Amino acid sequence: MKVQKKLRTCLFLLCLALLLPCAVGCNDAKTPQTTTPPNDGTLAPSEGDNLPERYMELFELTFLNYTEAAHGYSLKTICTEDVSEPINEAIYYRNLTVEDRYNAVILEQETDTMIDTLTKAVMANSGERFQIAMITDSKVNVAKVAGLLGSWNDMTYCDFSRDWWNQDAANCFSLNGDQYGAVGDFSLSMHSKNYCYFFNKKLYSTIEDAEDLYGLVRDGKWTVEKMLEIGELYTADLDGDGLWFDGTDQYGVAGTSKVNYQMILTGAGMRLVEQDANGVPYFALNSAGNVDRISNIIELFSNTTGYYNNNYASPNGGINSTEFLEGRVLLLASTVWNMTDYKNYDIHYGVLPAPKLTEEQAQYYSISVGGEVACVARSIKPEEIENVSILIEAMSSLSSTNLVPVYKENTLKSRYSNAPEDAEMLQMIFDTTIFDLGTSVWEIDIRRPIMENLFNELNSGVASYLQSLAPKAENAINQSMNAE
Repeated sequence: MKVQKKLRTCLFLLCLALLLPCAVGCNDAKTPQTTTPPNDGTLAPSEGDNLPERYMELFELTFLNYTEAAHGYSLKTICTEDVSEPINEAIYYRNLTVEDRYNAVILEQETDTMIDTLTKAVMANSGERFQIAMITDSKVNVAKVAGLLGSWNDMTYCDFSRDWWNQDAANCFSLNGDQYGAVGDFSLSMHSKNYCYFFNKKLYSTIEDAEDLYGLVRDGKWTVEKMLEIGELYTADLDGDGLWFDGTDQYGVAGTSKVNYQMILTGAGMRLVEQDANGVPYFALNSAGNVDRISNIIELFSNTTGYYNNNYASPNGGINSTEFLEGRVLLLASTVWNMTDYKNYDIHYGVLPAPKLTEEQAQYYSISVGGEVACVARSIKPEEIENVSILIEAMSSLSSTNLVPVYKENTLKSRYSNAPEDAEMLQMIFDTTIFDLGTSVWEIDIRRPIMENLFNELNSGVASYLQSLAPKAENAINQSMNAE
């Protein structure tokens, strides 16, 4: 739990006096003002978020979050007292600014057993107090069907049309018009779990008259075919043994099935699971149009030596690539989160989004998998809803101009990836992020068999395989949605 507001405010003012000249995000962050209750109980609205001002008398907004041991694979921090790192510093001052504006306290409670803790609070009235649960995407539906979640529809002041909320997540985590999950800029978890391609800039410079990769993206010409065409140029049998895929050579494109082909599917505008007009999910990959697109993708990959599956024996396994870190892979299918790992290696890389399937495709699409989704705990008290929604909207609004830019700058700075074009590409990835229930909620029943049996094998019998999988996929969806 966090210290009380008076102590935090004193610490903040002391830190501000000492660190103001070098504070992260000082050009964008709002300056905290000490809040005192005016005579009429309201204050003038702040610019940007259109929220009312309210003196909340040290109202406590508490997030239930995972411990690091339970979910250490995304940037999930909501509250922190440690300002030694730029991102934590931005989170700390973000919270303090919002707290000071509303005379409120933002707290975080951690658990190793999210669903169990949530169940006890909602069903057994355990006395644990939290209003928002940060649940890993694969468990959100578990909490929903167990009756543990309230509705974001009740959160009066959360405006999901604003840029600091992901509208696709709002649509994805909805059922019959009831929005039960949300992804906003107040948490970096889903940003950090965006899939992307890294490319080795030094290796790319070894080909004379190489095309500008960033320019291809901007011009809408970054396609699967173009990526594999470029990859072919960099594929080489370094040891001369005639074996191209034994991990000892140089490769144009690398990555496990679950990451590489998921990016390709999403980049082509396909989802494993779609929703009908009422928000009811259904298996969508076996439609005629999708079968044609998938067949095209498999044909392209079947006809290239430019792609290396660096974990063929485990298509749904880990995504780190020794070959990339040793400078023998041009393009690696990975996640933004893995930039943290690469900082320990002497490799200068750039960032690219998933390619489109064709140039005619209207836009790029990016996928985020494995991060946390914000859910309203059903145990929230009715009288808390307005304050909670105001505070979360204020946190998200401020994060969009303070925290997210700091995250991008800190992730891409120094020798690892310091070109302004990479920040541009990363922003494009964030701006085009979509969510797919088939990659998270029904990962075991839908995504995993598709990666193992269709893409890992480059199975040309696309239509027949998806037709055989459809009943199993629909059954898994129905069982989950109809669970008591």
